[in-house]
Amino acid sequence: MASSRLAKLSPPRASNWLVRRRLNRLIDHATKNGVIPAAATLVFDDTHAASGSDFDVLLAAAVREVPPDVAFVILSRQDPAGVLLEDLHLIEYTHVRSNGCGGILIRPSGDSVGSIVQNNAVQRNGGSNGGSCSPLGNPGAVGGIGIAVLRGSVSHNIADVNVGGIVVFVGTASYNVVTRNLTDGLDLDQTASYIGNVMNGNSANVVGGTNLGQNLCNNAVCPGASF
Repeated sequence: MASSRLAKLSPPRASNWLVRRRLNRLIDHATKNGVIPAAATLVFDDTHAASGSDFDVLLAAAVREVPPDVAFVILSRQDPAGVLLEDLHLIEYTHVRSNGCGGILIRPSGDSVGSIVQNNAVQRNGGSNGGSCSPLGNPGAVGGIGIAVLRGSVSHNIADVNVGGIVVFVGTASYNVVTRNLTDGLDLDQTASYIGNVMNGNSANVVGGTNLGQNLCNNAVCPGASF
């Protein structure tokens, strides 16, 4: 049963109004009465407009306490912050296409835990304002990176026709298909490695990183593998 109340946030209340037991009761009641159908996906759009610690705490609590068959999709035009950032560790099975700046960007969590990006298709990101934005917080940096992970693992993704392909600062890029990106296919810091990737038609297929082998650069094995 649809509910119009899901379309907007409740009126603001004091920061201590929602204790965990009440949240559990609300979710259980909504599920049993059909307000949140079983196996539903709840989409929170424009969450950047609901700024403030009260909303962040409420949303983080809802993510932790929601029934296991209910999924949340949280959309924002700004980077997450505070307690919500601690829950953002895994992005998988998405198609991220035609964003003006970058595709997927994950900064380290509040406790500096690594992240996982896997099984995504990231295509045609970049191009607004001449492709110039600050995807990593660096003013004047070239935007439009398909996947950027500051700490973690990037594996089994397709990064195609972005301004830049895949960036990893600390971690590994493995078994990705990276093609036709305007600048670098893989752009890796010296604390990152790569293995099993296929790169074709990028301006530069690989910049930096440690080659662990089984990488294909255009029609030849990428040079400099270390075993």
